[in-house]
Amino acid sequence: AVNGTDVTTEAGGVVRSIAFEAGQPVAAGTVLLRLNTANEQATLDALEASARLARVQANRWQQLGKEKLVSLDDVQSRVTAAATAQAQVDAQRALIAQKTIRAPFSGVLGLRKVNLGQYIAPGTAMVSLQQLDPIYLDFSLPEQQVAKMVEGIAVRARVDALPGKVFDGRITFVYPTMTAETRSVPVRVELANPGQRLKPAMFAQVEVTVGGKAP
Repeated sequence: AVNGTDVTTEAGGVVRSIAFEAGQPVAAGTVLLRLNTANEQATLDALEASARLARVQANRWQQLGKEKLVSLDDVQSRVTAAATAQAQVDAQRALIAQKTIRAPFSGVLGLRKVNLGQYIAPGTAMVSLQQLDPIYLDFSLPEQQVAKMVEGIAVRARVDALPGKVFDGRITFVYPTMTAETRSVPVRVELANPGQRLKPAMFAQVEVTVGGKAP
């Protein structure tokens, strides 16, 4: 796959809702799952109230400072307290946002690995996500053929699972060193995969077009 990962969470919590089905195609940013945020929301409400009070006090002390009724150190202390309170609010909002898990890129989902009401720790795999169109085809060539391989060369591929179907692509990368054991060089091709019929780990027969027509 061009991109493939197990979707995880940065913050632990209890699964509140699941918004996807196995095998579903999703776009980047699609909400997949939400964790319970009741406690975090209550903490956020309290922090926001403290931040509002700190802002009011900071504004008042700044006005008093202009009138020379309080010292500049007192004014700066109130301003700093207001900024600290707002930073705590922002951090709490970020924590709540982490409990809404979204697709990091467009692709196709695998089987669900969590259930409603389940507690999941940070890093727990919830579902696999694979980006399959386009898809990479990797193969190796003997060292005698490497000089003919450059980026952009056309490639055709066939797989036993899809008889009669041909997939066209071009070489996107030729590895700069060879494998010592086999004296071969890995090559990567990017193939269009409409309908996502090609799957990771399939074996393919590869036809590479090199040179030109004979005169």
